[in-house]
Amino acid sequence: DLLYLDQFDVTNTNWGLLKESKESGNQTITRNGVYSMFLNSKGRIITDNFIYPWPVVPKSIEGTPKYLIEIDKGVTSQLIMSLKLHKLKARINIEKFDDFKIWYFYNDDKQDYLFELKEKYFNEESMDLKNPESVLSNTEKFFNESSFWNKDLNYNQDILAFAFDDRCPEFGIKIITTTNINSIDEILSKDLLQDSKEISPDQLSIRRSLFGIPEGLEDILSNQLLPLESNLELMDGVHFDKGCYLGQELTVRTFHTGIVRKRIVPVRLFLMDNHNELEEYPVYDPKDPVCDVLENLGYTDIISDKQQESPKQTTGSSPFGNSKPSKTRQRKSTSGTLLSVNGNIGLALVRLEDFSNPKLNFSIELPGAGEDNSTLKVGLKGFIPYWWPEDV
Repeated sequence: DLLYLDQFDVTNTNWGLLKESKESGNQTITRNGVYSMFLNSKGRIITDNFIYPWPVVPKSIEGTPKYLIEIDKGVTSQLIMSLKLHKLKARINIEKFDDFKIWYFYNDDKQDYLFELKEKYFNEESMDLKNPESVLSNTEKFFNESSFWNKDLNYNQDILAFAFDDRCPEFGIKIITTTNINSIDEILSKDLLQDSKEISPDQLSIRRSLFGIPEGLEDILSNQLLPLESNLELMDGVHFDKGCYLGQELTVRTFHTGIVRKRIVPVRLFLMDNHNELEEYPVYDPKDPVCDVLENLGYTDIISDKQQESPKQTTGSSPFGNSKPSKTRQRKSTSGTLLSVNGNIGLALVRLEDFSNPKLNFSIELPGAGEDNSTLKVGLKGFIPYWWPEDV
C-alpha cells in the first residue's frame, strides 16, 4: 500500500519521515533516521546526510514539524545557502545546530538482537506503521526497552535522534544526544555493554573503510561525484519510483540505463615486495610497513600497468622552417582516485572496467617517498564489499 502526502497535513503535524522497504517497496512512517544525499542541479553530490524527525518522541504529533539534518560540518554554509535558495515557503526556518554528540553501537555477537529490535518496532514491511500515531506509540515502546536502554536515561531530555544504520547490513545503530551525556554507559543497558568495548572515531572510520561505506568530505568529493558512484542506491539512500528532487533526472537516467562506470570500493595498499601475501578481503594491519609512507595522503590518482607507456618521438614544426624532433608523452588516463586512507586500507573511486580485469595491476605514485627522494610506487588492490548484490 502506498502513502500519499495529501493524507497528512505535513505543515502542522510532526508525523515523522516516509520510509520505503528496499525489498518490497512497502511504505511506512518512521521516527528512525533516514540516510540520503543532497544533490546540486547537475546531479552531483553536495553532501551525504542523515535526516531525523525532531524531537524524536514529541508529546503529540500535533505541532510544527522539525527535522534534524546531520552532515559534514565542512559543507554547512554551502548546504544552508542551497536550501535557502530553494525555499518555497517563507515560514521555513533553517538554523545551524551544534549542541550535540554522536555515538555508535555495534557488536558482531549482538547483531541478531539489533535486527530483531528494529523489526519489532520499525518493521518496513509492517501494515500497522502507516499512520503517525502508531509510529509514535512504537517509538515510545522502543525507548522503554530495558534490554537496550539504560534505565536511568531520560530520553525525552537527552536523546535528540537515532538511526539503525541501513547503509549496509550489521553496521550498527547511531544515537545523537545532548552534550549532557558523557559516556555510552549513560545511554545503553549494562547487559548490552557487558561484552562490548569502547572504540575511537578512528576505529569507526576503519570499520567504514572495510565495509566500503563512504562518508563526508573525506570520501565524497563535494559537487564532483554522482550518487550512484558513491553507492547511494546500494546503501538504501534513494528509491526510483518517486520524485521530484534536485538532480533527479541524471540519477534516474543513470540507474535505468544500468551504466555506472565508477564506484567507491574498499582497497588494500601494500609495498610492491609484499604483494604475494595479500588476503582475499582487506585486513587492517597498523604494523604493515606501507603505513609509514601513507600518512597524511590526500586524493591520489590510481594508475594501472597498461598505462605505463614509453615516450613517443614526434617532429615539431616551426613557422621559420626549422624542425627538430621532440619527445612527448601520451597523457595517462587514471583508473581511479584513492580518496582516503586508514593505515594499510582505504576507499577509492575506481573504474569498474579496469578493476574487473584480472590481468591488470594497480598502484599509486608517491614522489619523494622512495630512496634518494625518488618516486615510490605503492601497490593497490580493490575489493567488492561482501554485502553488495551479486548483479552489481
